[in-house]
Amino acid sequence: MNAAYLHLLTNHIPVFGFLFGAGLLAYGTFRGNTELKRVAAFVLLLAALGTIVAYFSGHNAEEMVEHLPGVLEEAIEKHEEAAKFPLYLSIITGLLAAIYLFLPFRFGDWVLLLLSVLSLGGGIYAAKTGGAIRHAAEQGLTSFPSGEGEGMYPEKEEEDDD
Repeated sequence: MNAAYLHLLTNHIPVFGFLFGAGLLAYGTFRGNTELKRVAAFVLLLAALGTIVAYFSGHNAEEMVEHLPGVLEEAIEKHEEAAKFPLYLSIITGLLAAIYLFLPFRFGDWVLLLLSVLSLGGGIYAAKTGGAIRHAAEQGLTSFPSGEGEGMYPEKEEEDDD
């Protein structure tokens, strides 16, 4: 297994982990089910750990793929920047989830739920920018379809066939 494969394998954990964990926590809070909330906190802790692995495997993955055809260096940099804030947010969420699991101190369920939803949103945005690393180049795009990152990629020069 190489770094690029590890990164591709683990980069889904933040999105699906926080989605599943936040959903469980919301349902457990709504139902007043303490065990379900504890399971949700465990899932959120795993999601935070997966986020850490995904983030730190990204640097080595970059070294492996940055010179491959169809890989946009600018997209890699944008993805790396987009992943920093969700990393920090995920670490905070994971620490609070661990406190929720292992210490008798109980803080508001809503605080953990809010942090998990914010971590999910950050993970989705980072995933979107990561998808542009190869997919934008394969589609011949020079910017994101939404117009985001306008001018981010250099325009392709058309060759004159005269």
